[in-house]
Amino acid sequence: MNSANREQLLAEYARYNRRPLQMKINNEAVIIPVEYALSGSIEDIQKKFLTDYFDEQKKECERYKRAGVAPRMIEFNGAKYVVPYQLRDSDRKDTDIVGLVLRKAKAKYNRAISLTRKMARAYPERGYTVEVAGDHVANLRAGYNRYLIETGLDKTKAAMVKAAEMILEGGRLVKGEISSFTPQELQRAARKAAVGLLIGGSALLGTYGTFKLAEKIRKPESKENIWQSQAEADAMEVRLTVDDMTLVPVAMDEFSRPKAEKDRLFKKYMREIFESEGGYADKKIDQPTNMGIIQPTLNAYTERFPEEAKRLKFPQNVKGLKKNQAMEIYHQLYFNQYKIGDYRNESIGMLIFDLYVNHEPKTVKSFIDQALKKARSHGAEVKLPSTSGERVAVINSLAMLPEAESAFYEQILKERMAHMYEKTTAKAGKKSRFAKGLKNRAEKYAKRYVSTGRQEKNNPNYMRLASVRQK
Repeated sequence: MNSANREQLLAEYARYNRRPLQMKINNEAVIIPVEYALSGSIEDIQKKFLTDYFDEQKKECERYKRAGVAPRMIEFNGAKYVVPYQLRDSDRKDTDIVGLVLRKAKAKYNRAISLTRKMARAYPERGYTVEVAGDHVANLRAGYNRYLIETGLDKTKAAMVKAAEMILEGGRLVKGEISSFTPQELQRAARKAAVGLLIGGSALLGTYGTFKLAEKIRKPESKENIWQSQAEADAMEVRLTVDDMTLVPVAMDEFSRPKAEKDRLFKKYMREIFESEGGYADKKIDQPTNMGIIQPTLNAYTERFPEEAKRLKFPQNVKGLKKNQAMEIYHQLYFNQYKIGDYRNESIGMLIFDLYVNHEPKTVKSFIDQALKKARSHGAEVKLPSTSGERVAVINSLAMLPEAESAFYEQILKERMAHMYEKTTAKAGKKSRFAKGLKNRAEKYAKRYVSTGRQEKNNPNYMRLASVRQK
């Protein structure tokens, strides 16, 4: 399954605040669309999904019945399959026929997701969710064709677009995958496909003709045998399973952000950091500070990156630090070191970046651990991380559970505020002169959380900035 289709399914689960489920079909993991998981027992969910996933098998049974012919059956890996009617007399290997049945079912499944994504983009207010029944997929395709015409394409162009889409999808069916194409991409593909149709049309028709030749007349069978086999075939929708078909949690793919996107985020986040830190101060809290950088931090950078420090003409004293030099320190010792650019949710990424700038690493770890414990009370099954990489992966996994992700964010704010009070007021017995500024900094992020699902809605391949204030 391509990443866009996977993201569509996971986003639907997030919309309903449900934990994603998958099952194995012929030892291959398949995510069950949330539409099937909204009600019923595990067995009910399996049955509903499998009935739609393999509904072409039921149609094949009906073709046999109309012809008065006993369905040809194949047993494979503990499951029984109906041989496609056109192949009933074929001398193909049973494994090849079963493979064809499985590939067709998988292709329909991917097509359902792809078309749902397209329709959701076209009509975001309708709240489409994926269903894999063949009739539903056909209706989606018809609806998308109407959309192409209604949005300015004439019938001729729409037909070309449709032909191009089929060719492009067909190329992906070899691997059992279907990608999404925008109307603009399809128009471009259609222009290329027009020539391809002229060249490949005869080959396609030839293949179809060969396929039709497989529909040989079958010798009559006794009615007793026909209806015995038909009765067995009628039960296929329930029994199309293998022994290891079980529901399990879906693991999130490891999230990665391109370097160019990380660089963009760093610049955006730094505007927030500079706004909070200000310029040079003799004693911001307990020692001279320039743009949030203290002397030990400057010394640490020059020791770790002596060549860069020399190239950028770093000063010996923090008072002489320039903005571009401060940004380089933040980039290497904070943004890169703590893998800030790898946080999937930008609201969380910005907040954690600010935490590391404003607090000791052990303090930040404490904030995050307490927030993850809070997320557990909202359904998140997470372990407390020990490294920066583990921390990123665990927090990214909360994207599947918006309620848990929100609880995590809010708890960090509470932990930080409590820490500020303890540090500036409780121990001193009176409010410190720095208390107000630190309190304002902590509260700065109180209304900036945007769930991952909302950030990525209708556009799973692009991460919108979420560090801006919500209106």
